[in-house]
Amino acid sequence: MDLLERRDEVMVLSEIFGDELFKFDEKHSKGQISNAIELNGSVIKVGVSKRTINDNHEREILFSKDLDHIPPISLAFEFPDNYPSLSMPKFSLSCLWLNSKQRSILESLWNENKGYVILFNWITFLQNEVLEFLDFEKEIIIEEKDVSSLFNTPLKFIQELESYDVSRKEGIFHESLFTCNICFQDKFGKECVQFKGCDHVYCKICMRSYFETKIQEGSESGIVCPTHECSVEALPTQIKELVSEKLYSDYENGLIEMSLRGMSDVIRCPMRHCRVPTIIDIKSNSGECPSCRFVFCSNCLCTFHGLNPCKVPREKQRELMDKYNNADDEERKKMEKIYSQKFLLESQNEILSHDLIKDICTNCPNCFAAIQKTEGCNIMFCTKCSTDFCYICGTKLLGSNPFEHFSVVRSPCANLLFDLINYEDELEVPSEDE
Repeated sequence: MDLLERRDEVMVLSEIFGDELFKFDEKHSKGQISNAIELNGSVIKVGVSKRTINDNHEREILFSKDLDHIPPISLAFEFPDNYPSLSMPKFSLSCLWLNSKQRSILESLWNENKGYVILFNWITFLQNEVLEFLDFEKEIIIEEKDVSSLFNTPLKFIQELESYDVSRKEGIFHESLFTCNICFQDKFGKECVQFKGCDHVYCKICMRSYFETKIQEGSESGIVCPTHECSVEALPTQIKELVSEKLYSDYENGLIEMSLRGMSDVIRCPMRHCRVPTIIDIKSNSGECPSCRFVFCSNCLCTFHGLNPCKVPREKQRELMDKYNNADDEERKKMEKIYSQKFLLESQNEILSHDLIKDICTNCPNCFAAIQKTEGCNIMFCTKCSTDFCYICGTKLLGSNPFEHFSVVRSPCANLLFDLINYEDELEVPSEDE
């Protein structure tokens, strides 16, 4: 009779829970079932407390975390020959958040139902009533001594529970169906990306294109959710999963550069072969690269020059003066303190002189001396290096026959030995009335 009842019980449980959750070894009359604890959408606080109680009769909480899912209770059982008529099944409970005393609660259920099959009652109780029975409906607080037997520290215990919570959420997400907010196609979560913080969901195909476009555009901050006016940023792991290794490297480098720009006391070493981030001494405006040991001025990025004003290379003078001319009074005073007012004035005059020479002179093609023509033909003779050249195009001319250049039909200087004169402008043409 007992054997028949046990077989019927195993068959019913197998039908209800399936082979993944319910496992039974008929030869040895033992099995195991994993019982997921249903929180029905509520959040539960799990924490670790000290054993002692303070003066206010409250337990001091060391660590705590709000979770949507808690690890299941695993029930291992073995049928004795006289179950269920006389003896209850041998059992053991495996659960991170139950202590040895709390695991004895199943014995009381057997005493209330002695002589009847008990596994389904146990399983139902563990799934639906155990939290209420243990007064764990809102929070699960475990004493530090009960945690130390399984984990080195209370923090590791909390981290283990949090890891399960994240894993369970991912599992539910992967099995659920979502509509992509870009292409509006329905896809399972395993084919989608969900932004943490706003919970907006998009398919991976659309997100791959979106991430690639943003990185190629050179976004100077994190990549935000594409939903209008949403500012939640994608996690680095989400981006790395969908884009190529090179693109992700570009994205990382961009974020590093953005971070460095936000640090007033850190800039990259100006040496092209180095470029290592270097901490700047604000008082002296100097930095020493930790890699190549180059000591430089943080203002002009040249070799450190002590108290002397910064000197700017010729190729950067125009850029500096444009910045100075467009600056307000406060910014100009700062620049004059860094570069000196005398240097800025000299740079301005030098740029104006250079522009004037460029407008009215032609450079010798041999020695590059600037030469201005005041009158005569367009055959010029450089007194510095004795080179003949065309004043119009700067081409070096043959010393034996410099006039040949102006007689070549396809030459842009053909027939331009002398500059053309618009005689209608030069001569006053009398009107018909005169």
